[in-house]
Amino acid sequence: MAKSKNHTNHNQTYKDHRNGIKKPKTHRKRSSKGVYQKFLKNQKFVVQGNRKVVEVALRQEYENFLQNQLKE
Repeated sequence: MAKSKNHTNHNQTYKDHRNGIKKPKTHRKRSSKGVYQKFLKNQKFVVQGNRKVVEVALRQEYENFLQNQLKE
């Protein structure tokens, strides 16, 4: 009795490339679904704090800009 064929890759690359091999789509923000709630709550407060720091820095930068404009 003859041995049966165990494996072949014939025609597979052709089939793969017919519609193109595409990279997986990347998203700006990953879903936080199923993530530890304690961590998510802390992250929310972290983002709020960072936003306040950035606002203060921008305000100071703008005031410095205005003072330099008045000097000139």
